[in-house]
Amino acid sequence: MKKVSLLTAVALAATVSTASADMLMGGCPKPFQGFQLRGILGYGVGTVKTGDGLGRAKLGVNGVEGGIGTGYNFGCGNWRFGVLFDAIWADTKGGNISRAKMKNSLELYGKVGYVVCQKVMPFLGLGWSNSKWTAFGGQGFGNRSKRFDSLLWKAGVDFHMTKHLIAGVEYTGFAGDSKTENGIRVKPHDNRFAGTLTLIY
Repeated sequence: MKKVSLLTAVALAATVSTASADMLMGGCPKPFQGFQLRGILGYGVGTVKTGDGLGRAKLGVNGVEGGIGTGYNFGCGNWRFGVLFDAIWADTKGGNISRAKMKNSLELYGKVGYVVCQKVMPFLGLGWSNSKWTAFGGQGFGNRSKRFDSLLWKAGVDFHMTKHLIAGVEYTGFAGDSKTENGIRVKPHDNRFAGTLTLIY
């Protein structure tokens, strides 16, 4: 009987100690943590700056952008840190004056978020984009495609819907390097506003 009471007391003390440690550290809630696979669908609005020795122009582009992504979120307490990769296909292009068009974008970035009430997570992201553009006004680059490396930034909010499902809204922007060919300098800039749906395990 004494042995049973002693074991019960030890187990109770260990439970209390663990609970106290979790309270001091903020605990490690599971929402928004784990491996993820997500879909992205949104609309891009941007500009393509072009110029030569005679003048410069800032041409508008817009269109549907969407794709898939994967990554992993980890953390402790209410903080989440992630590394993610997205592959985006785009139909972001200009009108009659500007025939510039973004065809796709490969995006690698880090993400940090803070979980509120285990249901909502505002986040910020920073990383790199490699995008493919083609047909710059019929001059300089002609109809050939070029890939542009860019600094990428991101902000948004994720909502924990079920155990393995997250919905979100986000903004992604990038402004990259410029390329010059046949005296024509080109620099694209894109802003994407999108909704996301994520499976997380």
